Amino acid sequence: MTIRLEHGLAYVEADLAFRGKTLHLDSVVLDTGSASTLFASDKLVEIGIIPEPSDTLKRIRGIGGVEFVFTKGIDRLAVGEIAISLCTVENRTGQPDRPRRRPQPAPRPRRLRRPSP
Repeated sequence: MTIRLEHGLAYVEADLAFRGKTLHLDSVVLDTGSASTLFASDKLVEIGIIPEPSDTLKRIRGIGGVEFVFTKGIDRLAVGEIAISLCTVENRTGQPDRPRRRPQPAPRPRRLRRPSP
């Protein structure tokens, strides 16, 4: 496996297999702190990885903010000589979560003025 550094990020090449089709990705960020494997869905659609009613939709939070992803079981994921069969990956839907409006503070109580004598 070759890891290359670009703009302060580690990149690798990856191969995915899904329902008899394969896809080679040249530039995949190697995020060692991520809890799961996340890919942009615009590339994965080339081998038929699209949202389906049986997929699980999740909301995730990362350094880039909050977004929705769908999970999909794939046949194989390989990075160099390391390969995993029958694993689950998360796919960006391209639909970022709408920013939440900050709750407004409660209005301050108004002071009553005493009537002048």
